[in-house]
Amino acid sequence: MDELAVYLKEVFCIELLSAILSNPRDREKAWKVRIRPVLKKEELVFQFEVFIGKQVFHENLSVEEAVQRACEWLEQFRQMQIDTKSERATVLVSKKGKSNGEEKKKSAGRIPGNRIFPTTGRSSIFSGRGWIFRF
Repeated sequence: MDELAVYLKEVFCIELLSAILSNPRDREKAWKVRIRPVLKKEELVFQFEVFIGKQVFHENLSVEEAVQRACEWLEQFRQMQIDTKSERATVLVSKKGKSNGEEKKKSAGRIPGNRIFPTTGRSSIFSGRGWIFRF
């Protein structure tokens, strides 16, 4: 859990596009949580959109509070997808509470001179940077 919190502190910055927690363990509670960065009065906060039934609840949190709340919510969900400007990461949580991470680097797919080449998205477990989550 501590490794996940460290990773989330790195990711929760202005570079974050969105993070989505889905596939809940209990559908009667929240069925999806969407996290996105918002500048409010020139201060970076993270807006949590919690989908419960047909209602959506919003909450704005600072970086430290957002990391803590995301870790709490992840206990109730099986999957978290994190999109930043440079990478896309997926965290999967098993029934026993163990989690694995997968990271794909985004590439533009363009070379100067308007030549297009196939993108080479690299997929790996977070072991390269020490991000194998087990909690």
